[in-house]
Amino acid sequence: LYPSHGDNSEDLVRHADLAMYQAKLAGRNTYRMYEPAMTDELTRQLLLESDLRLALEREELAVHFQPILEVASGRLAGAEALLRWYHPQRGAVAPSEFLPLAEETGLIRDIGAWVLEQVCRTLEQWRGIGLDLPVAINLSSAQVLRGMSVDALKGVLERYRLAPQALVFEIAEDVLLADGPHIRQWLENIRQLGIRLDLDDFGTGYSSLSCLKRFPIDRVKIDLSFVRDMVQDSNDRSLVEAILALSRILQLEVVAEGVETREQFDLLRDLGCGYAQGFLFSPPVSATEFVGVARRLGALPD
Repeated sequence: LYPSHGDNSEDLVRHADLAMYQAKLAGRNTYRMYEPAMTDELTRQLLLESDLRLALEREELAVHFQPILEVASGRLAGAEALLRWYHPQRGAVAPSEFLPLAEETGLIRDIGAWVLEQVCRTLEQWRGIGLDLPVAINLSSAQVLRGMSVDALKGVLERYRLAPQALVFEIAEDVLLADGPHIRQWLENIRQLGIRLDLDDFGTGYSSLSCLKRFPIDRVKIDLSFVRDMVQDSNDRSLVEAILALSRILQLEVVAEGVETREQFDLLRDLGCGYAQGFLFSPPVSATEFVGVARRLGALPD
């Protein structure tokens, strides 16, 4: 707005562009007014992007693993692979900060391929010591639309002598909202290959029910925002019960995320939830540390 945001056309257009950039980062259907701090934020984002482009080369990225337990038996049933970035100056960079940047810049394709390679290498190593369990990998819409071909997946699995059932792909609803022949065919090909598909953060998006109807989903993950307060909040508990009831009707398995207390775990067991994941069992840890977690959970002998 003239004149508070600039007294000439060049400054006004540049500042409007900065405001638009912030609005895009904030999500859909929103707007931002220019503030001087946006200039500093853009500079920080550009520096972060530059560093992220070198993170793979500098070996600053790491894959950590968080266990997924079968609720009824308490046995270790799988794990989720989670990407971490340890910057030499910034320290640990939050995934919520660098993953959207990776998707926006297209870096997610190279990073995603690297994560797949690391997970398959880890699965091969675990299998050598008797630890055989599926690992879930998060996929973004950019990877589905422009990166992760079925033939490339087959090649990686063959190289590490892994069955497709060793992998699970977690997809967010935005992947399904980009509905089109390519997306649908890709998902069908993945299922035919034998890789299971999980719908992440179920219940937080715009069209979850239609997604369950139209796409070949095997399992849904209840978002931690529902699990966190369900012991005290009757509304959250009702939502969890509704998701579980719907999943039983549709013959879908369910994982509850963000389980941090024994009370939450006991309630999920009473409600008939199939699987649980959260800090109650373990935070995300390195592949080596995960072996110790598996021993503690009885999946490997001491």
